[in-house]
Amino acid sequence: MNDDSIEAKLSIGSRCQMKVGGRRSQRLQGRKGTVVGFAQTKNAVRVVFDGYKSPQTLHLSYLLAVPPTVMPNGGPPEISGEQTEV
Repeated sequence: MNDDSIEAKLSIGSRCQMKVGGRRSQRLQGRKGTVVGFAQTKNAVRVVFDGYKSPQTLHLSYLLAVPPTVMPNGGPPEISGEQTEV
């Protein structure tokens, strides 16, 4: 798979995950985050990992695209603790 197909999967707002197994960024391995922008080069994206406040710039080779979660009823995922009036 080439970088163009990975870049096509990672657009702003898409979910991604740091690859596991490697020597670099061991504290981030397996973490999931959201793409918030692109770096000046086409080989990197800006990602805010879950639980972090600031984005990090990472090369596309370190990331995997995560498919969006779909609820069994086909609707958007529910947020626990949120109540809506009808």
